[in-house]
Amino acid sequence: MKDTYEHKHTTLILKMSYLLWLLLRKLPDDVIREHILPYTYEPQSPLLCDDIRSFYNTYNNMYQVYSLAYPSNNENKESLSNDITRFLNDDFATMYGYRKFYINTYRRYFMNRNKEIDKIIRCIQNTQTKVPNDIQINIGLMTPDERRRLEGFLMTLV
Repeated sequence: MKDTYEHKHTTLILKMSYLLWLLLRKLPDDVIREHILPYTYEPQSPLLCDDIRSFYNTYNNMYQVYSLAYPSNNENKESLSNDITRFLNDDFATMYGYRKFYINTYRRYFMNRNKEIDKIIRCIQNTQTKVPNDIQINIGLMTPDERRRLEGFLMTLV
């Protein structure tokens, strides 16, 4: 029986939960009560929650669409990565340079905030070689509105 993405994802979450439970059992009760539990009662901002939902939905939707369009596992990831790069670079080939939108998107990465353009471009080039991680990084650096535009753009290509 072939494992589905959802099954693998659920199994991973269960394993991580179990490991966390094992680690927490080793901590003294007062450390848990005084230093860990107070953070569990503070909700995240609605803006952050919307951003996380947007990332998750965009990534999963596009991954499923590309998996159907390109049956080969490597081909769907390569195609999705390439098409996200096209979107970020305003549908211009990167061999002709990087557009302002692409550079500004990568400037959001905390390590690039104050870097010069040539160093940001080097970061982009290093990320492009790491499929499928670049897919998650690129989608993660976008705003929810940009992700919606990305989905529309990608749907015209598939």
